[in-house]
Amino acid sequence: MFDGDKLTTIVVLGLALNPDGSAPPDLLERVEKAAELSIELGGLSMIVCGGDPKNIGIKEAEVMKKELVARGVQDGMIAVESKSLITVHNAYEAIQFLASECKRILLVTSDFHMPRALYVFEAVFASQGLSFEIEPHPAESNGRKAKKKQRLRDEIDALVRRTPNDLKTIKGVNIPLPSKKRLDEAVSQVNEMLAEI
Repeated sequence: MFDGDKLTTIVVLGLALNPDGSAPPDLLERVEKAAELSIELGGLSMIVCGGDPKNIGIKEAEVMKKELVARGVQDGMIAVESKSLITVHNAYEAIQFLASECKRILLVTSDFHMPRALYVFEAVFASQGLSFEIEPHPAESNGRKAKKKQRLRDEIDALVRRTPNDLKTIKGVNIPLPSKKRLDEAVSQVNEMLAEI
């Protein structure tokens, strides 16, 4: 599908757009991180993931692609996955865009979202018999401390309460819950970030 290094692919996760269809600061930070990675590593291909969960008529992935091209990433190096609305679906839908030779994924999302994103990607890929190396590349969110604290608290809630249900939302696909130990690791990572604020 892409020229270049087919062993490594960048996967960038979306975030709900502003009501006017523009990218919020946290999404722009993800885009910036992905562009830097791709260019720094010789023009890696990437998959941008995100549909239109707010029903505003614009897909997150389309906005990310436009922003990436504006930052120097070649248009032909970006695959657009625009069906997914939640992290579990990001992981599942991204699979179809991965080259058969791919062995490593550089996962880009916000720092506050990374522990849950890794947890989910590991679960979804394992359920499909895939054993990629998933390397986290968090984009630092530079928002207000109070907002970041709330987002981190929301992530703990999402890990513990929402994610088990989210893993059941792909029709016909059984995604087993990762171990309690793995869940505890993810929650601990979020708590460490909270302690640093």
